[in-house]
Amino acid sequence: MAKVGYAILALAVTLPAFLYAVDWGGVELPFLAPSPTEPPSLALLGTPAPPPEVTLDPAALFAAPEGADPLSPALWQPATQLLAAAGTPAGWTALCRAFGSAAGVERAAAPLTGALACSADPSLLPVQRLAALVLEAKAQLVLWLRAAPGSSSAAVAARQAAIRGACTVLPEARSDGGPAAEACRSALDTSYLEGDPARTLSQLDAAYAALADLIAARDPTIAPEPAFPATP
Repeated sequence: MAKVGYAILALAVTLPAFLYAVDWGGVELPFLAPSPTEPPSLALLGTPAPPPEVTLDPAALFAAPEGADPLSPALWQPATQLLAAAGTPAGWTALCRAFGSAAGVERAAAPLTGALACSADPSLLPVQRLAALVLEAKAQLVLWLRAAPGSSSAAVAARQAAIRGACTVLPEARSDGGPAAEACRSALDTSYLEGDPARTLSQLDAAYAALADLIAARDPTIAPEPAFPATP
């Protein structure tokens, strides 16, 4: 028993000296160590992907070169990729720059191509986004008709659902008989599901053309960069 007492006494005497001598700067206790940094893969979650780098002649979407197939998947596939990425500021900037480069300076000189060219008027962006959705619906329909890999009628329907949602909140589409309202009705044609895809293509073309005229009338001059609505 006496030996145990001497051992405890010796430990009490030597422990403070040991603790004093330890270099605690290089020691990490589990409960004091900093939490591990977030892996790069997690840090990227929720970050929009950069716009796709595609080679596209936007003017050819509306007037194919002589002898070229106007519904060629080689033409519409890159358009689909660029249009699909237009829901982010970076994606829209890439899209409107591409269409602006093809359209020139005056929107009215090439209204179909110029419809998606950059505008300095942020209030015009919802109308342009609707036009982009209409063109994307046509692109998806073209790819489905040509049995392009990954295409489907469901992809067309999904774009039309997005068009319906955009039309619901677009002030210009609330005026019955107005060009935007007519465009919304035309763009939702479902004849392609009933064996008449040519009619749906025609209706989508009419919808896009109506929106293009509206956009050109409101902002005749193409801007080098887009203007986005201010965030609160």
